[in-house]
Amino acid sequence: MAAREKGLAVSVIRPRTIIGPGRLGIFDLLFDWISAGAPMFMLGSGRAPFQLVSNRDICDSMIAAAEVRANGDYNIGADRYQCLRDDLNELAASVGSRSRMLSIPAMLARPALRTLDFLRLSPLVDWHYRTIDKAFYFDNAKPKRELPWTPVDSNVEMLSEAYSWFLENRGGDGGDSHSAHRSHLSRGLLKILSKSD
Repeated sequence: MAAREKGLAVSVIRPRTIIGPGRLGIFDLLFDWISAGAPMFMLGSGRAPFQLVSNRDICDSMIAAAEVRANGDYNIGADRYQCLRDDLNELAASVGSRSRMLSIPAMLARPALRTLDFLRLSPLVDWHYRTIDKAFYFDNAKPKRELPWTPVDSNVEMLSEAYSWFLENRGGDGGDSHSAHRSHLSRGLLKILSKSD
């Protein structure tokens, strides 16, 4: 705001959760379940609209903003997305995994996850277990109009690319052990859920 008051063009890019090759974070756990053919556990029904954005699309939005010297705040996300249940089930089916989403009542699970988080026995932090069952999506109209920019990847496409990267790099640390998004998660007590039937 201070820079804008001085006449400078300032672009603020606010992305949804970024997914793609090299991006793991909590998806490391979900991808582990898919590769093992184990159930994917989700707080709540998993049926709320949940938008992601690919690392390619977020980079393209930043380049577009720089090229036109955009001066504004821009919410960035995919145009093609469903709910997490459908997107993750579609990913699992596309790679031949038996994994399917199983719902856990959020009201019952949150106290337990809060305790595990406090004891550092879970990879999930409060943002995960407090918001994962809520609808999260942005309206792309403003960046598409002003930058101009249009997202290319759907949720399923970016998840598929990230999953392929996960399989190719699962034995290492992703090449950058200083980033939580490229490093493999410590499972804590949730490691028992990674075992297939």
